Amino acid sequence: MVGIRRVLIMLCLAGAGAFAQAGPSAGAPEARQTALAVFKILQRQDWVALYATVALSEGATDGLPPRAEDFAADVRKGIGRNQAAVDEVFGGMSDVAVGEAEIRGDYATLPTSCTITLRGQKVTFRGRAHLIRRHHAWKWDLTFSDNAEDATSRALTELVGKPPEGGK
Repeated sequence: MVGIRRVLIMLCLAGAGAFAQAGPSAGAPEARQTALAVFKILQRQDWVALYATVALSEGATDGLPPRAEDFAADVRKGIGRNQAAVDEVFGGMSDVAVGEAEIRGDYATLPTSCTITLRGQKVTFRGRAHLIRRHHAWKWDLTFSDNAEDATSRALTELVGKPPEGGK
């Protein structure tokens, strides 16, 4: 009987701990600031700042240059002929908003929205920012793939999102 009671108490405490980690909590303002910073970095195309703002998997960091300036040069080189499209999307981004962080342990998810003007047409997008806490700081989470290009593409698509169904 004592064993069952002890197990029930442990389960209740574990459940309370899990509940305390979910939802808005300590670190939420910092997570929100990081998500906003990612948008600002993209708008400015500040690839040096992006280097310090992302968290990549170990496999994805293997081929990356050790210096932020070299990383930025590689990004610019990778954009290459697509610079005009990148300028249009990121330069046309406005009305950026980031909502309340839902935090679970070292992971945060935040709703995002922005307006992008493409060819004179304003379109509102809704997405989600996924962050991970590394060394007591929130980073844009690209740790889900060992391919840095794939991780960046998928995370960017999730961050910006898509227009709501049936509207702008």
